[in-house]
Amino acid sequence: MSNRLKPIVGAWVANFVVAFVGVTYIFGPMSANAPESSPIFSTPVSIAVFGVIGVLFFDWVVQQWGNPVKTAMILALSQILFVDVFYVFIGNRGIGVALTSAVILLIGAWAYGTAYAKLSS
Repeated sequence: MSNRLKPIVGAWVANFVVAFVGVTYIFGPMSANAPESSPIFSTPVSIAVFGVIGVLFFDWVVQQWGNPVKTAMILALSQILFVDVFYVFIGNRGIGVALTSAVILLIGAWAYGTAYAKLSS
């Protein structure tokens, strides 16, 4: 662990600086003044289109890393960390909703990762 401490701290500092400056001075002011928007598609069509984009991205990542189930879980955990955990910390999401989201994401990741693995064998 000691040989990893320096890069871990360096990565944290870099992430903190970019996130703090980006959220405080760019994203925060932009989103505070942004008008409400209407959905582009109906919910079922949005889920389908988002699914196509997501699965194509997933396929590309699997080609880079291999192991579809592990890749799917890494992607889901990344989303949970970057969205659910962060939203709980800043007060935009309750813990119950975040946990529900996390469970759905993990079950979905296991399902699509397993389906991909079985169908590509």
